[in-house]
Amino acid sequence: LSIVAGCGGKGSQKNELSNFKVEDTASIDKIFMADKSNRKVLLTKENGKWMADNQFPARADLINDLMILLKRIEVKQYVPKTALENVIKSLAVYSTKVEIYQNGKLTKTMYVGGPTQDHLGTYMLLEGSSTPFICYVPGFRGYLSPYFMPMPEEWRDRMIFAYHISDIQRIKMEFVNLPDQSY
Repeated sequence: LSIVAGCGGKGSQKNELSNFKVEDTASIDKIFMADKSNRKVLLTKENGKWMADNQFPARADLINDLMILLKRIEVKQYVPKTALENVIKSLAVYSTKVEIYQNGKLTKTMYVGGPTQDHLGTYMLLEGSSTPFICYVPGFRGYLSPYFMPMPEEWRDRMIFAYHISDIQRIKMEFVNLPDQSY
């Protein structure tokens, strides 16, 4: 995590360094997440389908939740001055780096930290800013860190068989060591 000075100056620059929201989530085609424990996941959209690490279909429920979060995320407040130093240190050590790509271009890099003390906000920092913020999603009670988990196994679709019910004629279960329990 490299923190660059930056939240002073003109209002538009200040807004740019606190704008975590992605208005056009349909244009997101790649999301990369990594943490300091060397865990990482690459989510890519190919032909309208999301893939985890270019190998496995991604869980549609998690992708949908992440897109809703990115569209609705807001800044709740600045980090209080009394907590600023500790929050910056915590973000430098424990945050998840999230890169958002839209139409093939990197458009946003953010660092997602842990929850606030009341667990109703999440410490976050945009790359290029020296000011972390407490972010939340209106109407959602909780913190946002779990939506930015850099663990590939969590993002993989859990479907074992992709058959439609009408395509299945019969199912047989055989237990070789316990044939009387087969069905």
